[in-house]
Order: sequence, then C-alpha cells, then structure tokens
Amino acid sequence: MKLLLILSLLFSAPLFADDFEDEFAQAGSGSAAVRSDFEFFGSLELEQGHAIANSGALKDSNRDTVMANRRFKLKTMKTNDKGGLYAKIDFVRDDVTNQTFTDFRELRLQYKIASWMDLSAGKQVSTWGVGDMLFINDLFPKNWVANFSGRDMEYMKDSSTSIRTTSYFGPITWDVVYTPKFAPDTTPSGCHLTTFDPNSGSIITSEDMPPDAIDCTAENDANGRVTNADNDGEIATAVKFQIAGQDISFYGYRGFYKNPKNMENSTGSLKAYFPRLNAYGMSSEGQIGPGIFTFEYGYYDNQEKAESNPLLENDLHKYIVGYKMDVTGQLTIGAQVYGEYMTSHDKYLISQGGSIYAKKENQLTYTLRIMYKMQQETLFLNLFTYIRPDDHDSFTKIDLTKRLDNNFSVVVGASIFTGKDGYEGREFGSQRDSDMAYVRFKYDL
Repeated sequence: MKLLLILSLLFSAPLFADDFEDEFAQAGSGSAAVRSDFEFFGSLELEQGHAIANSGALKDSNRDTVMANRRFKLKTMKTNDKGGLYAKIDFVRDDVTNQTFTDFRELRLQYKIASWMDLSAGKQVSTWGVGDMLFINDLFPKNWVANFSGRDMEYMKDSSTSIRTTSYFGPITWDVVYTPKFAPDTTPSGCHLTTFDPNSGSIITSEDMPPDAIDCTAENDANGRVTNADNDGEIATAVKFQIAGQDISFYGYRGFYKNPKNMENSTGSLKAYFPRLNAYGMSSEGQIGPGIFTFEYGYYDNQEKAESNPLLENDLHKYIVGYKMDVTGQLTIGAQVYGEYMTSHDKYLISQGGSIYAKKENQLTYTLRIMYKMQQETLFLNLFTYIRPDDHDSFTKIDLTKRLDNNFSVVVGASIFTGKDGYEGREFGSQRDSDMAYVRFKYDL
C-alpha cells in the first residue's frame, strides 16, 4: 500500500482517462500528435464484489468475497514522428488470493517502417470483429473472470506479447499479428468464481480441488498459464476496406482454441488442453436505416475432431447478426443473434456416448444491450444480457456509473447467472452459484 501512495504522489495532473485513450489512439494511428517527453497519467481504483446467492458452492466454501482489489494504474507514452513507446502498468493487491503483483497491460514499441507500414512489438491488446461481447474472428485473449466479476470493461481484453504490422494500400488496410507464445483466455477456474468439475459433475471452488489442479497466480497473466500449447505460437490476419459505406473485413487465424476443452496429466500435474484450430471469416458493419447493422461469419476448422477425442468438437460455422440504434438522445438499444452449426453432428453424438452434455447441431444465443444517459451525461445505466435457450443458461450484468466530478466516479452493479440442473457444464450454468453485487471507486490523478 505504501508503494501505491508514493506512486500516486508523482502524478498530480487532473486528466481524464478517456483523454489519455484519445491521445494514445491519435499517436498510434500515425497522426501529427508527437510527445517529445514522457507524459504520465495515473488513477487509483478500489474494486469490491460479494456473492449474493443464498446457497451454492461459494456459500458452502464460506467465501463470499469474489473481488477485493486495490489498484494503481500508471499510463505513459513518449513519441516522435517515427513512432513511440507506450506503457500501461497496474500495481495490484488482490485480497481474494492474497497476492500483490504488477500487471503490464501494455509495454510496446511502435515504429513506422515505411510510409505504408507500421510495426508494433511488445505486450499489447489486439482486437477486431464487429460483435458486441460476442467474438468469432477476434481470437485474441479475453478475460472472462474480469467481465463476470464486474471489473472495468477495459479488462475484458487481455494483452499478449505480439508483433503486429499494419500496412496501407490505398483504401485497403492489412493487419498481421504474430504471437510467439500462445495466449489463452482467462476463464473461471475456482479462484475467484466457481468452475465445473466433470469428474464429480458438480460446481466447485478452489477449496474443493487438489493443490496441483489449479494455480491461482496464473489467473493474473494470460501468458503465465501452463497449457499444452506453451511452445507454440499463433498468427492472425485481417484485410479491411469499405464498399458502399459498409466496413468489410476478411480474417484468417492459425493457432488454438482460446478456451480449454480438457485437462491433461503431464509429469504428475494437471494442465489445460487447447485443441489446434484454423479459422476463416468475414464481417461487415454500416448504417442501414436509423441504426448500425452488423454481420460476422467464421468457419472453425478444428484440427482435432470429436471422433478422436469425445471432449472435443467437430468443425463449426459461426455467425452474428446485430442491430444497434439510438432510440432517443439518451437511450441506445442493441440486439444480436449468435449461431453455431456443427458439421458431422451424427459422428459427434456417437463420440459423446449419449452424454447429457452433448451440444446440439444448431445452437443459438441472443443478446440485448440497453444504455441510458441521465443527469446531463454524468449518470449512465448499462445493461447487457446473454440468453442461451439451447444451453438453458443466461448471464446478465447491469451497472450504474456516476461521475461525481472530472476526477472521481463510482460504479455499482450486479452479475446474475442462471443454469438448469443437468447443464452445469455450460459456460454460464457453471456460474449459477456466483451471483454477485459489486462496487468500484475510481479517482483519476
């Protein structure tokens, strides 16, 4: 805590976090924004979340607290006309796992190799695709624990150590991202939230698991988790252009599934297993009528099929259809339909041996987002919900943000899960005991 106080005294300029993001975007896009000296921006944040379910795995383990963080966020950059250095570093105390650690969210060098190509290398966040909290061709690491627990949406995207080139050919932009060491998603593993144990067929926490089954320290670093793919990299590419006012993109990916499909035993300890994956897809986004229409498609060419391992899946066709519009100056509503179609489903069912956890050939997910601005845009209501009738589960997150002044803001919210008996192995069903309320206090220095 003393370290946080000392660091906070170094930064006294009352700047908005959003202003810093805008400067980052301007400098990173090759604009005229040039910073000859290092500029520093900081903020202090307190995050607290508690389980509100009356029963379940969290209550049984006598661990009601799911989030208890004290966080000092430092951001800095130094640029010239050829590029720059960008850094985002969090100093964190996690009272749930009793850990104090430094999280390098971003530490990258950007350089303009030529008038038509930029290079970015180091720890960075990459993102593309048009889905709202739905991801098909965006196969960069996500932090689902942060999202479920009510952390700031900035932490939904995990960073990875990558090399990224962006090339410009007239109206066409071509991105290539190479990650030498596979970076998986951060998924609930029993440390902060519950997880599903296929051996017992029940929802459990880390207190119910053997010591070698989980490493809570690795949950703070997507690059620190032990997987079967540690020595393998991944590469992703996207080509983007405009046609008739629509933003069109084509994607390709070679790597691994971002979420584990199995656990394997290696030299006496368990590690997550991520099947090899090739993916290809496209997306479009643009105004149609009073709102924005989005469409995204992806083909998941699984390199390991269910016929060889019943815990895996066959090839998948995935798509998103969405529409978002401003109903009034204060109210925005967006809705999406997400679908998955599994090929060779009959062979998949045979491999499952009649398991109740077998997926359907066609599966649908529906999402709804409602955003409402009040009190001269100092009070914001945000609701997002997933409804998955085929998996008999759902997840809803609702929060209220109040900006008290230019520096201080407060967020209160709740995460609510539902899940049907017999479907505890599904993503949201495995969290049905993890209903929580949370609050965040943030002060921009």
